[in-house]
Amino acid sequence: MDDSENVNTISEDRHTHTLEQRIEALQSELAATQARLSQIERTTGTGLWTLDLATNIVTWSEQIFTIYDLPVNERVTLEQSLCFFPEAARNLLTGAITQARENDIAWEFELPSAKATGEEIWVHISGVPVKDDGAIVEIQGTLQNITIPYLLRQRNQERKERYRIISDMMADYAYCMVVADNNELKREWMIGAFERITGFTPDEVDGRGGWSSLIHPEDYQAVNNILMQMLNRAAHRNYVTAYRIIRKDGLVRHIEAINRPQYDPKTGHLTHIYGAARDVTKQVQTVDALRQNEELYRVVVQNQAELICQFDVDKMDLNFINDAFCRFYGETADVLVDRPLNTLFDHDVIIHFEIMRDKLVNSKSNIRFLGQLPNPAGDLATIEWTFIPIYDKAHEVSEILAVGHDITDRLRAEEKSRQLELEQARMKILADFIKHAAHEFRTPLTTIGSSAYLLMRTNDPERAQKRHDTITEQISRITRLVDMLVRLAALDTSGNIHMQEVDLSLIIRQILDHMKPQIQEKGLQVSFDVPLQGITVWGDPQLLAEAFSHLIDNAIRFNKDGGSLILRGGYVNAKYRIYVVDTGQGMDPRSVKHLFQRFYRADEAHTTPGLGLGASIAARIIELHDGHLHVRSTPNVGTTVSVSLASC
Repeated sequence: MDDSENVNTISEDRHTHTLEQRIEALQSELAATQARLSQIERTTGTGLWTLDLATNIVTWSEQIFTIYDLPVNERVTLEQSLCFFPEAARNLLTGAITQARENDIAWEFELPSAKATGEEIWVHISGVPVKDDGAIVEIQGTLQNITIPYLLRQRNQERKERYRIISDMMADYAYCMVVADNNELKREWMIGAFERITGFTPDEVDGRGGWSSLIHPEDYQAVNNILMQMLNRAAHRNYVTAYRIIRKDGLVRHIEAINRPQYDPKTGHLTHIYGAARDVTKQVQTVDALRQNEELYRVVVQNQAELICQFDVDKMDLNFINDAFCRFYGETADVLVDRPLNTLFDHDVIIHFEIMRDKLVNSKSNIRFLGQLPNPAGDLATIEWTFIPIYDKAHEVSEILAVGHDITDRLRAEEKSRQLELEQARMKILADFIKHAAHEFRTPLTTIGSSAYLLMRTNDPERAQKRHDTITEQISRITRLVDMLVRLAALDTSGNIHMQEVDLSLIIRQILDHMKPQIQEKGLQVSFDVPLQGITVWGDPQLLAEAFSHLIDNAIRFNKDGGSLILRGGYVNAKYRIYVVDTGQGMDPRSVKHLFQRFYRADEAHTTPGLGLGASIAARIIELHDGHLHVRSTPNVGTTVSVSLASC
């Protein structure tokens, strides 16, 4: 071997030795770094993890195994590592890993987790995508056990939230007053809702002369008396005071205060007053309202005509009666109250009451029944009783409220029931009349009023004439309405009518001649299939002419243009029946049912012409003739009205 080769060999040996030294140094440095990292991990409770995106293998640091109470294992799968999280957290982490892989997005969360032993913990976990040659190949991150600080933070937040809620809801304020040698009170401290209740800040009240400046003048003496009691009595007890204050905005509020005096143990002198006050205005107003309602209830009950009493279930002793009950027995309340019912009612009544009482207790619902009740004068009255249960705190029936309605007079008047029914019918007719007539009068009167107003404000002769014509037309409408109402009233009160033989054919021909202009205006085809002679019926010719005029007028007005008007007749069972047929818009069954009701029109808005009385007048006239009127109608086809009258 020559010298050059020896030199090269020596050089390589030196290089190798130097490289080995560097490797050893780096290994030592790496070990030291890992030791420091392990120490940091243990100190902070934080572990490191790496996810290889090619293999889905997760590498945990030793600290993470410690966090989860697992033996150290260098590698776990992604699926295994996610098993330590509940489903919602797993879904969140899976989505975050996908976002990191696809969109190079780092993330961090605070999530619930669980150790291998099942112990629930909270962890802070973060992840950062790592690239190699521009491609994301793995995700590195940290995982820290934050259970203790997280729970402390949560509890602190809960305490803050509870405090906030209580503060928002708190209606009280607390205070401490220092009692000076001259017995003057000065505020030492005050907390709570004082400003919200009074409208003043504590400093503003001090500037006004102290707390006494808030007290209502009428209540000042009562409050001062309580203060004097605390000054003169060395008794460690609470003093409750109710008084009114005048707020900054002038409103009066009711305050309830509880004060606790503090005395000097050596001298016995009052040194401090600790207290709490609350706004009880709503409660006071509620109590006042209840008292007013109770008084109103008492007045209402006492003034009822019905017999009202209240008795207990067991002994059936009276504990309340109203004035009507007293009047029925001719005794005062102090004589009757607390007496057993069996000292007032006879045996049969008591037996009946006991049966109804037992029924009510079992059913726990109102019971109604009739009973005979003699008054002290011996007169027998029929009472309609209603038993109402009254419950105790256990929701058991403890008392019964009995309401008795004396229906003796009503029962005695049963033989006059027909008159009563007729009176009720008249009242209904009157009510219907007022209801419908008011509408019929209101419309033209409104039109007249508006037209008169516009007439006064126009200088245009043409417009003035138009308004004048409108007023005249509506006056005519009212006049017709009044005439028809008078006519209906006359028909309602009429007794016997002048009956004679009447040529019905002649009456109908005269009506058609009179209405010829209306028939021609609508272009109607008239078919008159009635014999020209020999149709005689019993009746009043003027009334029958009036009735058929209304029926034919309706058939014309509600017919369609170019339609047909058909009149035909014949004998049926000793009566002559005549039919008035139109081919108009027809009616539905509801309208047919109410056709002869006064003021009724099929269109409830009353937009069609007419007053809604013609059919009623016709029906009343036919009724006075002991006749029969029948209607058959089909929408969009037409209407047929048949009238049956006694023939001669």
